[in-house]
Amino acid sequence: MTTYRIKFFTAFLLFAGFSLAQNSGKMNFELSRKIRNKNFQNQRTSVLIKGDVNKIKAEIEALDGKFKYASGDIAAVTIPIKNLELLAGKNYIRRIEARIPHIRALSDSMRIKANVNPVHAGQAPLTQGYDGTGVVIGFIDTGIDFTNPDFKDSLTGKTRLKFIWDQNKPTASNTPSKYGYGQEWNGPQIDAGLCTENDIASSGHGTASCGIAAGNGKGSPGHKYMGVAPAADLIVVALNFNSTSGAIPDAVDYIYSAALALGEPCVINLSVGDYSGSHDGKDLQAQLMDSMLMEHTGRAMVASAGNEGGQFIHLGYNLSATDTDFTWFKFNSSDYVIEFWADTLHFKNAQMAIGADKNSPAYSFSGRTKFISTSDNLGLIMLDTLYNAAGDRIAKVESNTTLVGGTYDISYLIIPDSNSAAYNWRLMLTGQGKFDLWDFGMVSDNLPIAPDFPSIIHYQLPDTLQTICSSYQCLDHVITVGNYDNKKTYVDFKGVRVEPFPKIIPGNIDLSSSIGPTRDGRIKPDIAAPGAITITTGVLSLVPYYDSVAPTGLDQTGYFRAGGTSAAGPVVAGVAALYLQKNPTADYLEVKKAILACPKTDSFTGIVPNNSWGYGKIDAFSTLTACVTGINPLPAKNNMLSIYPNPFTEQTVIAFDFDPMTIHSSVRLEIYDIIGKLVRTIPITGQTSPVTFFRGQLESGSYICNLVIDNTIIQSGKLQVM
Repeated sequence: MTTYRIKFFTAFLLFAGFSLAQNSGKMNFELSRKIRNKNFQNQRTSVLIKGDVNKIKAEIEALDGKFKYASGDIAAVTIPIKNLELLAGKNYIRRIEARIPHIRALSDSMRIKANVNPVHAGQAPLTQGYDGTGVVIGFIDTGIDFTNPDFKDSLTGKTRLKFIWDQNKPTASNTPSKYGYGQEWNGPQIDAGLCTENDIASSGHGTASCGIAAGNGKGSPGHKYMGVAPAADLIVVALNFNSTSGAIPDAVDYIYSAALALGEPCVINLSVGDYSGSHDGKDLQAQLMDSMLMEHTGRAMVASAGNEGGQFIHLGYNLSATDTDFTWFKFNSSDYVIEFWADTLHFKNAQMAIGADKNSPAYSFSGRTKFISTSDNLGLIMLDTLYNAAGDRIAKVESNTTLVGGTYDISYLIIPDSNSAAYNWRLMLTGQGKFDLWDFGMVSDNLPIAPDFPSIIHYQLPDTLQTICSSYQCLDHVITVGNYDNKKTYVDFKGVRVEPFPKIIPGNIDLSSSIGPTRDGRIKPDIAAPGAITITTGVLSLVPYYDSVAPTGLDQTGYFRAGGTSAAGPVVAGVAALYLQKNPTADYLEVKKAILACPKTDSFTGIVPNNSWGYGKIDAFSTLTACVTGINPLPAKNNMLSIYPNPFTEQTVIAFDFDPMTIHSSVRLEIYDIIGKLVRTIPITGQTSPVTFFRGQLESGSYICNLVIDNTIIQSGKLQVM
């Protein structure tokens, strides 16, 4: 049909008295039309040409054109329009194209991958576009370059920042009295030039986070690098990273209180975190923040999962009652703290000690402290001493165990002497129980071999599991975000196309993205968003520095390259702001359920939920339209599980099928709610028996149904109860 239409159109043109360019068959229609228009004959145009590149280059120069560059058999050139037909007549040229641009403002590909553009456009069934108007996004980060045009109102030129609180500034007349430190400024003071906060010291980490979530793209051509919620109001806290006075909870309170006074819903973005801690969300900082989050409707909280994926920072294993296992910690000239956690039910019969091993010129065990149990130093500080083989003291050791709910928090403080530089510290454990520990100083490579150091057979290596940040990242009510690769290459500030990280695979989880679960086994992160590589706002005063020293840190428009879960988190915070604009009285749980209900899944995510992707890839349009397209199908594994009808209002049938000749130790269905809580377990005794599930057995909402065989998830399906 297409061929006939072309022939008919050509015949019509000839009948009407038009003449076609002789070689128009090699050109796209828009270009051939341009050639026929006499008004364009003396103009120059840019075209792409497919053919023999070397001959094209020579011919272009002869035709008063400019050869720009080529890749493969396609060249990019500029040429006078009047010479195009002559060029097209060459037999070594197969195709010439120049299309009238219909380019839309699509941002860095982040907005496309997160499916944000249909929300901005108000695509049906949405009745309007959403851009974050009337919603506060609060940032607890390194600060912001408030002079950047991306954070100013596009019409008035006034700042979109309602407040900035710099916790690092000395006490002054504008110190917020509620907290007693730092300095704050409101919007009119910022516009008046009174604000002295800046984001230079961190090279613009906070500025990048703000731009991804809420930049308006004003400084980029066609607002190309617009953020997710470009009209949101902003409150920024420049965090004091060295504070021990609860700086993060203070910042949470500051932001939520200010938003409440403004009468606006609020989402807080935390692209900061700590890897030390209990990793169960039960520390006081997390609990306080959780309480503030739940205090009012119209609130949400988003946190980046961390960037230690693949790093050996976690240690956890079941103890042996017959052997003493150990792990080394690298010597540090300052005091060294080793802290770990264990459930009280599983660690009552454990024995522990701190030892020292000389590591130069050869490995040798020097000695240890007394073995103790948790009951020996529960609520107490015990003192001990480490000596070397010659009887010289090399360190003082303090130990303490505290009880946090049903969890032991066990700590050792090693205070080295001046003669201890040639030693590794040794954590020694025996008995019964399991524990978890996070530390960056554990030894994971270049270990001695057994013939040289026989006790190395009892060495327990740290692992790359459970690398997620601790505290608020592990809260059920916080939306914790992993990072998948956004793009692989871009054109830098010098006009050079660069590919800075060859291991990046757009669409796949980034190697650095931290993984869960939490220490108590809950799914984290909750969702993944595009992070590396994202082009966004930066500190404008740093552009000359990057231009001269590190031009690959900027794209060709002068916007900055960002990445990591610090970049992924603000994407989700922006989506939460869009949802709160549509549903301003939604509470934290409704926001989280909406985001987790229908994310995108593909061959990269695999079976979800899992501890790399959470429930999948953020989808803004799905979040705001309550999964209007229906349940997002998940990757199937041998088609063993089916759920129909789905969604359902009265009842549904969960069917499964697997080899009846294989004997399994256990088969069951597990149903989890959207925040990862196990709500139903259905043991299966027959090999192919379907299960009828009734509406009254679950509340309305989205669930994950796992088919678990021999304690392994074989396949998952999403279950929607209407």
